[in-house]
Amino acid sequence: MDQQSSGNCLATKVTRFITLDFFLWRYVKNLVHKVRNHDLQQLKARIRKAEFTVTHNKLQNAWTEARIN
Repeated sequence: MDQQSSGNCLATKVTRFITLDFFLWRYVKNLVHKVRNHDLQQLKARIRKAEFTVTHNKLQNAWTEARIN
């Protein structure tokens, strides 16, 4: 594989990871801010709770979608 081809492959992988980052951030943010948070402790608790709702299946679907687009 030449350098340009490997560079394009790396760029594609990086783009997919960035897509997953945005998916994860948007997903957690929407859950956390569904209800107004009144203090920092409540915000932290809601973030932790939201983390546990991210399943392997959700990430796999987001990864598959990133590969298609």
